[in-house]
Amino acid sequence: MPRQLIVYCDESSKKGPHFSNFYGASIIKSEDLAVIENALNERVQQLGLTCEVKWNNISPSTHERFIAIIDTYFDFVRDGFIKFRCLFTQNIWVPLGLTHDQHRNAYFLLYYQFIKNGLGLSSYDRQFGDRDLRLIFDQFPRNAEHIATFKDFLARLNRRTLASNGLNLQPENIGEAKSHSHIILQCTDVVLGSMHFRLNDLHLAKPLGQRRRGKKTRAKEKVYQHISRRIRDIYPHFNIGISTGHQGNRANRWLHPYRHWLFIPRLRAYDKAMGKKKKTLHEL
Repeated sequence: MPRQLIVYCDESSKKGPHFSNFYGASIIKSEDLAVIENALNERVQQLGLTCEVKWNNISPSTHERFIAIIDTYFDFVRDGFIKFRCLFTQNIWVPLGLTHDQHRNAYFLLYYQFIKNGLGLSSYDRQFGDRDLRLIFDQFPRNAEHIATFKDFLARLNRRTLASNGLNLQPENIGEAKSHSHIILQCTDVVLGSMHFRLNDLHLAKPLGQRRRGKKTRAKEKVYQHISRRIRDIYPHFNIGISTGHQGNRANRWLHPYRHWLFIPRLRAYDKAMGKKKKTLHEL
């Protein structure tokens, strides 16, 4: 079987008060997959965690175990065995000129942009070896016709971008998966959920009529803070709310183990009312 580049794709909340449309991906070489999956699954078993490793399942009783699992995940990111990529939009940038169909298919159109431009595949170097590209998505929300059209558009990337870089994407290598069967997809969900949580200031949320934040909110904040520290162990002073620079070398769009992309529409209007009322330091 040809060597593969496997991309686990997930998405978080479609709409947030400040940032929306969160998409995440974990990229892994096929020869490293078994080692990574075994290590993560063994960690889950050692910790006795019975719930799915998902951001929404973090609670006061589970957050320390989530941190331990994410530590194992970020060890692989730090050592170059996993590449994490994240795309999101900011509500102050309002897209202009979109048709009804483009609005209706925004989920797939943004996913296409993420796969095409957000993973760094155009900077993949053949010196790393020719590979089949395999895309594994969390379950799609639309019908079979929409999914088939999406797969066809992705497969066309072969002619436009991928083939010249030594990558090959065929429709049969684009599929869906149930996250509870894929620990890497679950870890992707946790990292992505933490970014949505912090960028939308959900760590400040208080139950209606209460003066203090809820216990679950505080537990989630602890998980986010640990993820933030692990990112900054790789990139000191990393700013989660902007696109990650390539430091003068476009190849870093592929080489970097961790990157964010703030997607800003080419045709856009600025809506100040959708911004934050006060400055928030995303580096906390």
